[in-house]
Amino acid sequence: MKLAALYKRVLLSMRLSETNNYFRLSVPTAQQTVFRRKILLVMRMSIVLLFVCLQHVSAHTYAQKVTISAKQIPLTQAFNSIKQQTGYSFFWDQQLLDKAPLINISVKDAPIDVALDNCLKGLDLSYEIKGKIVLITPKKTQHFTDAATVNAFFPPPAATHTISGVVLDENGKPLQGATVLLEALNWRRSTDAKGEFIFTDVPEGHYRLEISYVGYTKIVRSLTIEKDYRETLTLRPEISVQEEVVLSTGYKKLTKASATGSYAVVTAKDIEQTPAVNLMERLEGKVAGVQFDVRNNKIQIRGVAGFGNNSPVAPLIVVDGFPYIDQQLTNIKATNFNAPGNSGSLNPTLQNQPAYAGNSILSSFNPNDIESITFLKDAAAGAIWGAQAANGVIVIETKRGRKNAAPVVSLSTTLSTSKAAKLSSVKQMNSKDYVDLEKELFDNNYYSDPNSSFRNPEISEAVNWMFMAKRGQISTAQRDSALSVLSGRSNIDQLQRNFLQQVVSQQYNLSVSGGGENTSYHMSGNYTRNNPVYKKNYAESYFFTSNTSTDLLNKRVTFNTGLNYTYSKSFMNSAAMNAISSGNLGLAPYDMVTDASGNPIERGLIFTKRVSDSMLKMGYLPWTYNPLDELNYNNTIYTKNALRVNLSLTGKITSWLNVQVSGQLQRNFDQQTNLQDLMAYDTRVLVNEATIYTNGKATYNFPKGGIYKTSNTNGEDYGLRGQFNINKTFNVDHQFQLLGGADIRQTSSNGYKQTRYGYDPILSTSVVVNPTVSYATIYPFTTKQIGYSDGTVFMDRKRYLSYFSDASYSYRNKYYVTASARFDDYSMVGVRRQDRGNPLWSIGAKWDIRKEDFMKNITWLNNLSLRGSYGTQGVIPTGTSYYTVISSGVDSYTQQPTASIFSYANPTITWQTTKTINGGVDATMFNNRLSATIEIYNKHSYNIYYQFPYNATYGFNQVGYNTANMSNHGLEITLNGQIIRTKNLTWSSNFNLSYNTNKITDNRFISNTQTATTNHLTVGLPVDNLFAYRWAGLSNLGQAQIYNSKGEIIQSTGFPTVTTADQVYVGRTTPPYFGGFTNTLQYKNWTLSARMVYYLGHKFLKQDLTSNHYPTGTSFSGRLSSSQTLASRWRKPGDEAITNVPGILNANSNSINWYTGSDLNVRDAGNIRLQQITLGYTMPQSILRKVPVFKAVTINATASNLGIIWRKNKDGIDPDYVATSDYNNLPPTVNYVINLNLTF
Repeated sequence: MKLAALYKRVLLSMRLSETNNYFRLSVPTAQQTVFRRKILLVMRMSIVLLFVCLQHVSAHTYAQKVTISAKQIPLTQAFNSIKQQTGYSFFWDQQLLDKAPLINISVKDAPIDVALDNCLKGLDLSYEIKGKIVLITPKKTQHFTDAATVNAFFPPPAATHTISGVVLDENGKPLQGATVLLEALNWRRSTDAKGEFIFTDVPEGHYRLEISYVGYTKIVRSLTIEKDYRETLTLRPEISVQEEVVLSTGYKKLTKASATGSYAVVTAKDIEQTPAVNLMERLEGKVAGVQFDVRNNKIQIRGVAGFGNNSPVAPLIVVDGFPYIDQQLTNIKATNFNAPGNSGSLNPTLQNQPAYAGNSILSSFNPNDIESITFLKDAAAGAIWGAQAANGVIVIETKRGRKNAAPVVSLSTTLSTSKAAKLSSVKQMNSKDYVDLEKELFDNNYYSDPNSSFRNPEISEAVNWMFMAKRGQISTAQRDSALSVLSGRSNIDQLQRNFLQQVVSQQYNLSVSGGGENTSYHMSGNYTRNNPVYKKNYAESYFFTSNTSTDLLNKRVTFNTGLNYTYSKSFMNSAAMNAISSGNLGLAPYDMVTDASGNPIERGLIFTKRVSDSMLKMGYLPWTYNPLDELNYNNTIYTKNALRVNLSLTGKITSWLNVQVSGQLQRNFDQQTNLQDLMAYDTRVLVNEATIYTNGKATYNFPKGGIYKTSNTNGEDYGLRGQFNINKTFNVDHQFQLLGGADIRQTSSNGYKQTRYGYDPILSTSVVVNPTVSYATIYPFTTKQIGYSDGTVFMDRKRYLSYFSDASYSYRNKYYVTASARFDDYSMVGVRRQDRGNPLWSIGAKWDIRKEDFMKNITWLNNLSLRGSYGTQGVIPTGTSYYTVISSGVDSYTQQPTASIFSYANPTITWQTTKTINGGVDATMFNNRLSATIEIYNKHSYNIYYQFPYNATYGFNQVGYNTANMSNHGLEITLNGQIIRTKNLTWSSNFNLSYNTNKITDNRFISNTQTATTNHLTVGLPVDNLFAYRWAGLSNLGQAQIYNSKGEIIQSTGFPTVTTADQVYVGRTTPPYFGGFTNTLQYKNWTLSARMVYYLGHKFLKQDLTSNHYPTGTSFSGRLSSSQTLASRWRKPGDEAITNVPGILNANSNSINWYTGSDLNVRDAGNIRLQQITLGYTMPQSILRKVPVFKAVTINATASNLGIIWRKNKDGIDPDYVATSDYNNLPPTVNYVINLNLTF
C-alpha cells in the first residue's frame, strides 16, 4: 500500500512537472485520469526508477558538449535545449521554476555540468545527475530514506485552481464564440451562449490570458494563479488608430519609423475598400507620386526617367521577393492576329494593349490574396533592385497565416453591374446631316454608279436613291421622299440593343488561414468573371493560392512555401465595335440592323446586293454582310495558365544572425486561337474570290472551310538567392542591421503562330496548302497567293547575376543611417564585361527630432523627423543589338540566296543610369490626429540610349548611343487627419498631392531641325510635350491654313514644307499635378466613404475629325465619318468667315491633319472625378450571437465611375475618353456594386 501510494504521488508530480518547453505544458488532474492510465504510468515510473538505479555516473564523465546563447529566456527553454543536444531527461517541481526569473546564458562547447552551473547561477536551485536524468532541486536539500527521499525529489502534486469568466460586448451583452487562450498551457476555450468560459485544474504559476473576437480589440491579462480566478471582461469594437506601418523592400521588412527613403504602403484593408475587378482601379489616387492610367493600363512612379523606344518607363513589379514574370498588374488583351488570310508576323511574346476602351479585364492577381503593396520611389528604397529600379519598384506581399491562431474561414462575394454606354450621348451627326453630306459628295461626283460595272462596290441606301433618280428610274419627288424617310430614321436603339450589353462582373473568394505553435497556413480560391460593354465578349479567371510556414529544430529553421496557380480566359469578338465605327463594316446612322420582323438585314459590300444575289444562285457563298451574324462566326479566345512557386529556408545561427536560401519559379502558358468559320465574312470573301465555275462545276482554288489561327507563347522565369541577415543591438542604444548576398535569375520566352486552312471545327481537320503558289481568281487576269508569315519562332532569353548588400544603423532610435549597394551583370552578348555590369548604390539618413530633449515641452507635436537620401538606379537598354545580325533570304527573280546586314554590332551599349536625391519631412500632431508627409526629389538620367543621325555612307543613317540625358523633379504632399474621433463617430480624411515635371537637357535635340509632329523631343521641354500648328483659318477654297515661324500663311495644297519651328509648344499630355482625396465617416456599425481623384495642368487634342474615312480625293466608298463637327463644314466660298472645319471639296490630307493638329483643337485636360461612394454595415454582435456560426458579417454597397464633377474644357469632353471618328473609346457608365463578407 505504501508503495502504491508512493507511486501515485510520483506519477501526479511527474505529470504536473514534466514539460518540453514553456508553451507546451500539459496538466491533467487525478480526477481526469482513469484507472487504466494510472497503471500504465506506474509501470512507466518503475522503469524510470530502475534506470536511475543502474545509471550512477557523475556528470563530468560525459563527453557531450552544450552550446547556448540567449537572453531573457525561461529555465524550461534552456533545459529543453540541453536535452536536445545531450539526450538527458529533466525532472523538476513546477512550483520551483514558476518562481525563477528569466535567465541570460552564453556557453559554447561546454560540458553539461558547466552549462547547468550557468543556468542556475545566482538562483536558489541545484541539480543532481543520475545516469541520463537531471533532477532539479532546491539548493539546500536533506537526504532521507524511503518515501522521504522520493518526496525530496518528487514533492506532492501542486494545488490546482480554476480560471473562469464572462466576456461581454460594449453594450454589456454576452459574446458567444470569443476565443480565450491560456498560455503557457496553450489551452483554448470558446465562450458559450452566456459568454462564459472556464479552465479547470490549472496548476499554480504565472500565465497569460488572451481574449479575442473578430472586429473587437483583443484583451490580454498577465495572471499569477495561487487561488481560483474569475473576471468579467468587456471587449470594445476596433477603432481605426495609427499603427506602425511595415514596409517591404522584397529583401527585408522595416518599419516606416526607421526608413530613410521614400516609401508608400497600401494595405489589404485599403485594397478591399474598392471592390473592383481591375487592381489599378483599387489603387488609383491612393499613393502620392504614383499615377495609375486605368484607361491605358499604365503606371508611372514619379514620372519618367528616360525616353525613346529602348527606354522602359514602367516600374519593376516584385511579388513575394522576386520580379514578376508578366510585369503587369492587369492584363487587357487584344488579338495579335492580322486580318484576313494569315496570322501575320506580330511577335506573340509581346504585350498587345488594345487602342480601344471597353475591354474585358484579366487581373494578374487575386486582390484578396494581397497583404500589402509597397511602392519604392527613391534610390534609398529601390537601389537594391538595380535593373529597372530607375522607374520605381512595386513590391507585392501575399497573405500568410498567423501562428498560434485558430482557423479563420472567410467568404466574400462581389457583384457589380452598370448600364451599357449610351450611344445617344456620342456627338455624331443625325441621319439628316449624314444624308446631306452624302448628297454633297454625290453632286460632286465622288461616287461611281454601281450599275456601270459588276465590280463596283455597294453604295449606301441614300446614294442608291440618288442614282435611281439620276438614271430616271424614279422621279425627283420620289427620291426626295425616300431621302426624307432616311433622314428621319435612326439606328441608335438597334445598335444599343444588339451590340452593347450591360456590364456585369462577379467575384467569389474563399480563404482559410490559421496556424499552430510551429506552423501557419493561408489558402484561398477565387473566381472572377466580367462581361464588358461589347456583346460576345467576356473574361474569367480562377485563382488558387497556398502559403505555408513551418518552424523546425526548435524554431531554429523556418521553411516557407508559396504556390499560386491562375487560369484566365478571354473571349473576344470585334463585330459590335465594327458596327459603330467608320469604314466598310460600319453602319450609316439610318442603316437598320434588323427589319421589322427582327430578321438581320444583309448588305452588299464588295459587290452590290443585286450582284451578290445573282452569284449566290450560281453556287457562291453569300457575299453580303450583317454584323449580327459575325458575332457567331469570327471569335478569338485567349487562355493563360500561370504557375508561381516559391520556397525559402531560413536558418537561425545566433539570436542576431540568420542565413536564407530562397527561390522562385514562374511559368506561363498562353494560347490565343481565332476561328474564322466558313461563314465568317472574311473567309467567305477569300473562298468566293478563288472559286471558278466551269460548265457549272466549281473549282476551289482557296480551301473551302474555316481559317484556324493559333498563337502559342511559353514563358519561364526562375530566380535563386542566398542571403544573410544580421540584426544586432549593442548596449540598448545601438542597433545595427546588415544583409548581403547574391542572386541569379533567368527569364525566357518563346512563341510561334500557325494558320490552318480548310478547317473543319467538328472533325478538327485542315488541308495542306502551298502558300507561295499563285491561284486564279474571279477577277480577270488577277492572281493571288495565300501567303506565309508563320515561319518565325520568336525566342528570347535574359540572364542576370547580382551581388547586393543593405546596411542600417540607428542610435537610440533617433538617428538613422542607411546604405545599399548592388552590382548587376546582364547577358548582353557581344558587350564588354566592364560595360555589361553596373554598380548601383544609395545612402540615406534620418533624424527623429521629436525625441530630442529640447522638444519635450512641445506637447501638441507627437512626431517630427527629417530624412534624406541620394543614390543611383539603373535601366537595362532593350530592343537594340549587341552583335551583328545577318538577314538572309532568296531573290524572287534569280532564286539565289541573298544576305544583308540587318543591324550592326554595337558593343559600347551600356546601362542607363539615374541619380536621385530625395528629402522628406514627416510629422504627426494633436494627439496623432493629423499627420503630414512632404517630399521633394530630383532625378538626373544620363547614358540614355537613343538613335542619332549618322553618316549614311557607312550603310546606316542612324546609330544608337548611350549618350542622351534628361532631368526630372517633383513634390509630394500627403495629409491624414481624424477630424472627429469619438466613441461612436469618427471622420477621417486622406489627401495627397503630387507634382512632377521633366525636361530634356541634351542640347542635340533642337526642334527646328525635325519634321513637324505633335510630339518631338526638344531640349528644355518635357518628354511628353504637345506641339500644335498655328491656325490661320480656312482659305477661300475651304482648306486649312497655318502660320509658319515667320508669321506667313502656308496653304495646304501642293507640297508645303513644314518643320517643328512652324509649330508652337502648347503643354504636356500627362498631368503634372495629380492626386486623390478620400473621406470616411463611421457611426457605430455604419461606414460611409467617398473617394475623388484629380488630374490638372495637361492638354489634349480633340480627335472627332481625322483624315480616316474622310474624302480627301475624288472618290469615296464605305461609311463616312459621322462626327457632328463635320456638319458645320465649309461648303461654299465665304463660309471660311463662319467656320473652321475644312470642306469636302478640294480636301487633302494636309488640310485635315493641320486642322486636327492645330492649336484650334487644343483643350485643357484638367478634371476632378468622383470615383467611388461606399456605404458599409458591420453586423453587431447582438445579432451575430443568435447565429453563432458567424464571427463577422459585413455588407457594402458601392457606386463607382460616378463621372467628372469638374472639367476645365468647356466642350464637355472627357479627357480620358476623347471621342474618335470610330467611336470605340466609350467612357464607362456608373457602376453599382454589392459586396458581402462573412467570417466563420
